[in-house]
Amino acid sequence: MLKTPVGVPLGVNDPCGAGVPFRQATQPVPPGSTLAIYTDGLVERPGTAIEAQIDTLARTLDSALKGIRADQESLDRTADLLIKTLLPATATHDDDVTLLLIGLPMPKGSNPVPDCRDAGPLNW
Repeated sequence: MLKTPVGVPLGVNDPCGAGVPFRQATQPVPPGSTLAIYTDGLVERPGTAIEAQIDTLARTLDSALKGIRADQESLDRTADLLIKTLLPATATHDDDVTLLLIGLPMPKGSNPVPDCRDAGPLNW
């Protein structure tokens, strides 16, 4: 999960005309990472804290892609899983939803390294 400074969303106008500044931020992203770019419609639910939905998105994404190289097929499956998890069929929903998953390439000749925290003593 990228931790960047929180600011005013791009395009928000200050009703008092004070001119709310939009600040750009830069964050390095390691090779092999997967970026999830989404609109608020994916994570905002009445009666549910948005932070809880964002945590669910991050956990689901991490779990779905752990230890595999993100290719088109795995990103498609992961996007379907995220939509089903965050937008249950039983829930009413009236906001637009956009989700874009981007798998950043690994350097040539590299393989994903399994997370050693997942290995038990017999697997070392």
